[in-house]
Amino acid sequence: MPTSTTTVDAVLFDWDGTLMDTKETILRSYREASTEIYGEPYPTEHGELEQLIQLRAKESFLIVARGDEERAAQVGVRFGEAYARNQASASPFDGIADALREIVALGVQVGVATSKARSRFESDAQRAGVRDLFAVTITGDDVTAAKPDPEPVTRAIDELGLEPASCFYVGDGPNDVLAARAAGAVTVGVAWGFHPDECREAGPDLVVERPSDLVDAVRRARGRA
Repeated sequence: MPTSTTTVDAVLFDWDGTLMDTKETILRSYREASTEIYGEPYPTEHGELEQLIQLRAKESFLIVARGDEERAAQVGVRFGEAYARNQASASPFDGIADALREIVALGVQVGVATSKARSRFESDAQRAGVRDLFAVTITGDDVTAAKPDPEPVTRAIDELGLEPASCFYVGDGPNDVLAARAAGAVTVGVAWGFHPDECREAGPDLVVERPSDLVDAVRRARGRA
């Protein structure tokens, strides 16, 4: 748990399932892409989708393509087209935009470290009206290893020039907790995301029930309670 001596200079976030409710957009896009190529939708099982949404695009496309690299490239093209069509169904979770602005108003930088492809992150963030708030954005295209490897989180912290212990990393799944912990950041899990039970089981330093609770935690860490 963050203590009375904890300070915070930046709050970094996962994207899908933490800031943005994109599950339906992602699911529909994978199913449309796989149906176009294979004549049948994928994924169809809950566990299959859970696996895909935790990976970088190039890794998930290879799974959909059943290990065929040429077909994986085709899946990537079709998925990108489908995501553009379906993107209107993606939106920030309730209270997220206000929470981000309140954190910035407290003098704390905010950023993103996500496995999502750069192009889809950028279009999501612009549509959500929050892109200009982020001091740093690290996507799956910017790293060699995805979470739970700490590289995305470490890269974001390094670009801000901060100490890991002064950064919160906020995510909705166990991979987020593991990556942040390995990077030396304060780990924060959210109760509204795609994997709330698994996130709690990973043992984050703090679990927040609502975006406003995260703002309160930042305020306390800044001595502004």
